[in-house]
Amino acid sequence: MRKKWIAAVGLSVFMVTAGAGCGAKEQDSQVAAIEQEPLEDGSEEQNAETEEETEKESADRQQETGKPESGETEQLDGNVRGIGDNGIVIIKVKTEELEDGVSLAIQPASGNETAEDYVDVNFTDDTTFELHVVKNGGVNPDEDVTVKEASISDIVGDMSVTLEGYYDGEVFVAGKVVLYEFV
Repeated sequence: MRKKWIAAVGLSVFMVTAGAGCGAKEQDSQVAAIEQEPLEDGSEEQNAETEEETEKESADRQQETGKPESGETEQLDGNVRGIGDNGIVIIKVKTEELEDGVSLAIQPASGNETAEDYVDVNFTDDTTFELHVVKNGGVNPDEDVTVKEASISDIVGDMSVTLEGYYDGEVFVAGKVVLYEFV
């Protein structure tokens, strides 16, 4: 049991370390806020129409670029539980910081998952994939981790993943997918 716990903590530390390296990328761009000028006659009906047009333009821009207007992205860690044609279902892995800079990855035990633990993930045409092949538990990241270009066909069940993207309602839209294969 102690060996399993040590292996789990080691894996957790590696995932957090690898995820922190992936998160160092700067944001692509900042979107400036749009200021609306008040209408000359102050009509509430015209203000409502202007708000609807602005919301529609924002939704159109998000659909065209594949990103929310704010440009903000999040990182999400998990394990693959289902694979579809253009997406996956994962169980979220939560990270808890312990004393002395140690991080612990927490995931519900098999059979104890709730609906809140699952996240639907969609991919876009612009989603990029990387495969990190990890040997020796990733003790020496420079030597033990090999990074390769990957695709959706490289995803297998129960694989660890780190996703960068944004939530569109309840669905996470991934712009970058990092797959981990432990050998």
